[in-house]
Amino acid sequence: MPLRHSLERHPGIPAVTVAAAGPSDLSQLEAYKRIIALLPSDAVSVPGHPPGYGGFVSQNQNDAYFAVFCEGRKKTSIPLMTVLYGEARNQAAEWKSLFAKMLLQ
Repeated sequence: MPLRHSLERHPGIPAVTVAAAGPSDLSQLEAYKRIIALLPSDAVSVPGHPPGYGGFVSQNQNDAYFAVFCEGRKKTSIPLMTVLYGEARNQAAEWKSLFAKMLLQ
């Protein structure tokens, strides 16, 4: 989904990807709920993802794409990723801090 979003909506625009991952003792759905509660208020869900997985677009951050995948049965694995386009690339450090908070949930 992020690649498709980039190619369709931001062709030729410089971008930076910020990613982090970690484990959680929370269930897949509980971890997902807590993480998305911390997203920027303008984040809009991209349809077509199963429970525990999600893609979101933030208009206030130049259409940035955020993805979260909470998976696992006994221990939940949480990869987080966002792609920032154009001037929104300057917000990479803020996203790294946000990811750290999300992984501590």
